[in-house]
Amino acid sequence: MRATRLELEGFTAFREPTVIDLDGADLFALVGPTGSGKSSLIDALCFALYGTVPRLDRRAVAPVISTGLTEARVRLDFTVGEQAYTAARVVRRQAGGGASTKEARLERAGQTLAGDADGVTRRVEQLLGLAFEQFTTCVVLPQGDFARFLHDTPAGRQALLVRLLELAVYSRMREAAHARRVTEQASRDGAERQLAGLAGATPEALADAETRIQGLSALRGELEAAQPRADRLAADQQAATGEQRALAQQAVRLEGLVIPAGVSELAEQVLLAEKRAEAAEAASLQAEHAARAAEQRRAQLPEAAPLRRLLEDIAQRAALHERIARGQPIVAAAREAEAAAQRLVTEAEAAGQKSAAGLERARKAYAAADLAAHLHAGEPCPVCDRPLETAPQRAAPPDLAEAEAALTSARSGFSERGADLCTASERRVRAEEQLQSLESQAAALEALLAERPERDEAATVLERIAAADRDLDAARGRERTMRDRAREDARAAQEERAHREYAWRAFDEARDDLAALGPPPAERSDLAGSWATLAAWAGARAPELRAHAEAAGERAAQAAQEQATLRIGLAARCEECGVTLDGRRPRDACADALAAATADRDRLLADLDRAAALREEVAGHTERAAIAQTLERHLAANGFERWLLDEALARLAGGASEVLRELSVGQYSLAFDRQRNFGVIDHRSADERRPARTLSGGETFLAALALALTLAEHLAELASNSSVRLESIFLDEGFGTLDPETLDVVAAALEELGSRGRTVGLVTHVRDLAERMPVRYEVRKGPGGSAVEKVVG
Repeated sequence: MRATRLELEGFTAFREPTVIDLDGADLFALVGPTGSGKSSLIDALCFALYGTVPRLDRRAVAPVISTGLTEARVRLDFTVGEQAYTAARVVRRQAGGGASTKEARLERAGQTLAGDADGVTRRVEQLLGLAFEQFTTCVVLPQGDFARFLHDTPAGRQALLVRLLELAVYSRMREAAHARRVTEQASRDGAERQLAGLAGATPEALADAETRIQGLSALRGELEAAQPRADRLAADQQAATGEQRALAQQAVRLEGLVIPAGVSELAEQVLLAEKRAEAAEAASLQAEHAARAAEQRRAQLPEAAPLRRLLEDIAQRAALHERIARGQPIVAAAREAEAAAQRLVTEAEAAGQKSAAGLERARKAYAAADLAAHLHAGEPCPVCDRPLETAPQRAAPPDLAEAEAALTSARSGFSERGADLCTASERRVRAEEQLQSLESQAAALEALLAERPERDEAATVLERIAAADRDLDAARGRERTMRDRAREDARAAQEERAHREYAWRAFDEARDDLAALGPPPAERSDLAGSWATLAAWAGARAPELRAHAEAAGERAAQAAQEQATLRIGLAARCEECGVTLDGRRPRDACADALAAATADRDRLLADLDRAAALREEVAGHTERAAIAQTLERHLAANGFERWLLDEALARLAGGASEVLRELSVGQYSLAFDRQRNFGVIDHRSADERRPARTLSGGETFLAALALALTLAEHLAELASNSSVRLESIFLDEGFGTLDPETLDVVAAALEELGSRGRTVGLVTHVRDLAERMPVRYEVRKGPGGSAVEKVVG
């Protein structure tokens, strides 16, 4: 795995979006002061791949979110071989202080390989061939864990090597071998139990079965040879029994033949009914002709309705003339009343005019007298404005109230006379209008009745029409009566003929039922004679059939006796051969027994074959169980796995010794004792051996670095999983404990490691070491969070 680009936002010290371009950086250093966030970049790389960080509990990822933010995002572009991949994850805060890492994806060339956190982790483990623990041991060496492999207990180191080298596969192989042994032994035991259940499948039993089949086959031959005679006897019995039954039934039919009652009277009844029908039909035709004649006579007369309307119009004309005669005096009286009313109106109008003139004169006289009463001598005259010489003297005027009352009375009389005139005029107009209407109607009727028959002539024609209608109704009633009677008599004649036909059908059925016996021919014109001839023949034929039926019964009894004798003999033969009939026919019972014997023989053959196969199966299960047991013993934890671990430790110790000797300028090499504890050999102190824990901090770093580099170098060839891809190593450890000379040696070793095609990344705050790297990433922490700058050269 080679990282080519790392993007992060809201992750620990990197609050703002930050991009680290790692493409082409085979040897680089992450450098910066303590707390700037150098190790956080390695944490981000691990989080993108596995969803967790080395320095935290695997389930506690909330601390990676920057303070004050709600989520952190990380994206890593990397290659495995020639194929490029992108891993992205998001961690979000949750209520209660936890965090969620469900949002994750792994892509290749735009195709999503996994879309959730667990799916991304599984696919990364498949791609790299390393789980998280293996990755942080061989690829990313975090702070504090650099010397873990060196100082670990033998058991802890063994467990780590088992995980790193995938040696658990051999434990699983041993478990599989154990399970296979148990399965094979169980299968063997099951096959042996099945074999015990087939103990009866022996060659002797097969020979007995063959013997029984031969005996039953011979019996079947005997039964088949006797079958034709048995069939013939059964057929003879059946035929004789059938003949006896048929003859007896025929005799019963002959004996039961009876002439129906009323056959002799039926012909006379039919003749009488047909004569009545003919007479009724003739009477119906006569009534029909009479009805047509009445219709012709009525058709020669006019319709009655116009004549009735004519009589009505004549009566109406007379009534109108009578009303006109009564109305003329009324109109004359109305005219006279109107003229009288007009005269009274004229007189009342003149009286009113006279009263109005008297009132006017009275008013003037009253005004002058009033004015004179108020004038005095010397005052100006109201007319000429000259002073009055003397006061005028005026006589008292007539009574003004009397004049006004006279005018009111005159006007009231005029109004009353005017109302009387209006009433008289209205009466006169109504009388004239009514008289005019009656005269108009009378004139119209006179015009309508001109050249029309008179009343007496029209009444005479109406009487003739009424008489013709009565004659027509009577003729039609008789026609209906005669027609109904003809239909009724025709129906009665038809019923009598139907009775005769039914009687003939009954005769034909009775004769047809006896047709097989050859009855005499029938005379179709004489039903009673035909019945008498047939009854006489049946009485003579019945005794003959009874005699033939008795002879057939005797033949059937003889055939039944012979069948019983044959069945007894065949049953005895079946019993000799061990065949139980149980109510079945001997041949069917023998066939069933033979089929059962054959099935038993076939089952024995199958059981013999199955027993042979089971013996082979038992042998196979026994052999495979022994092989599995041997493999289980060889793969025991104190056997093959221990040998593999010893070989791996020896190769690691040998390779690490060469690296340590180079790093320590020939002073130290590594070794391990019988308890598998690591120690160092100090070549400058007479090859003194001492435990690794006695090394100083700088010496421990060199020894741990030698082991880490050797482990990373040889892990792929030691692991059982050939898919391990170790193309990078990231060292997050304090290089500050090294002296300048050792630092030069370490730097040279790292440069050599990078030149072999592996990406090597250092996390350090040692400026001298960082500046020796061809690429370094300066990590600086500011007020808004940390930032990274790439420096080449």
